[in-house]
Amino acid sequence: MTSTITTTVTTTVTSTITTTVTTTVTSTVTTILPEALELAIDIKPINRTVNGTQGIFNPVVFNVTNIGNVPAENITLIPIVPEGWEYKTALVSFLNVSETVNRTIFVKPPYGVTGQYVIPVKAVIGNFTADMDYFYMNVIKAVNLSVLEIIEAPKTVPLLPNKNVTISILIKNIGKLPLTDIKGRLENAELCIEEFNFETVPYMEPNETRRAYFNILTTNHPTKCDSTLILWSKENAYAFTDMTITITPPPPLIPAIMKVNLLLLLLIFLTILYVAKKSEEKRIRRGRRMRMTGRQKILKIILYLILSIIIFFLIYIGFSHVGFPRFF
Repeated sequence: MTSTITTTVTTTVTSTITTTVTTTVTSTVTTILPEALELAIDIKPINRTVNGTQGIFNPVVFNVTNIGNVPAENITLIPIVPEGWEYKTALVSFLNVSETVNRTIFVKPPYGVTGQYVIPVKAVIGNFTADMDYFYMNVIKAVNLSVLEIIEAPKTVPLLPNKNVTISILIKNIGKLPLTDIKGRLENAELCIEEFNFETVPYMEPNETRRAYFNILTTNHPTKCDSTLILWSKENAYAFTDMTITITPPPPLIPAIMKVNLLLLLLIFLTILYVAKKSEEKRIRRGRRMRMTGRQKILKIILYLILSIIIFFLIYIGFSHVGFPRFF
C-alpha cells in the first residue's frame, strides 16, 4: 500500500542589507507502508445452471480461490436452500495464497418440487462470511432413477507416512437401471495424500452389490484430513461418504517411559550388580576363587556386561506388560 504525504517547509533568509526574503517550499514525500494482511476468498460455480432430480442428492461443483495475501483455513461452503430441502456442505481445510481448488456441495429437493430455483452459497470461515455466490437448479420429476449407494466404508483411516495403501468399500445399485463406468474422487485430502487412484467399476446391474477399491499414497508428514469420498456413474448417479484420514508417525521400537520408571529400573539394575559383587567377595574370602588369567578376566567382564543388559531388558519388558509402579 502506497501513501503520499505532502509537507510545507517555510524558510527565512536575512541578507546584510536588512532585506528579509521569505520563500515557501512545498515538497512531496512518498512513503511505502507495509501491505496490510488481507483474507479474501472467491467462490464461483463451475456451471451457473444445473439440472437436479427431486428426492436425491444432486452435486454442484464450486471453484474456491484464495485472492487474499494470507493463507486461509477451514473454509466451509454452505448452500442456503428452501425449506424442506436437504444439503451437504463442503470443506477446504487449507488454501494457500493464489491457490484454487474444487469442492462439491450436494442439495436434495423434496418430492413434489419442480421448476427453477436460485440457490445462494456462502463461504464461511468461523463466524465470518468470506464470500457468497449462487447457482440455478432446474428440478425435474424423479422417473426411473439411477441411484448408487455406499453401504460400507471406513469412517476413520489411520495410516503411516509415505505408504501406498489399498482400501475397499461396499457399494450397491439401488436404482431401477444399470450403472456403468463408476468412478471416484477424494475431496479435501490434499494435505494427506500424494496420489489417489480409484479402480473403475465398469458395470452394475440393478440391486447388485459389489466391492470397489481405491489406492492412496500418503504424504510424509503427520496430519489429519476430514475428507469426502465421492462416487459417480456415467448416468450421473452420485454417492458420498465422509472419511477422516489420519497420518501418524510410526511408534518407537522401545516405548517411552516416565523418568520415575526409568529411575526404578536403574535402581533394580544397580541392586543386581551390588548383589553379584558381594557374592564374588564372599567367594574370595572363603578361598573358593581360582586364579584367573588376564584373558579369563576380560571374558568374565564381557559375560557380566551381556548378562546385565539381558536382565535390564527383561525387567523393562516385564514392567511394560504389567505396568510400571507409580509413585506420584
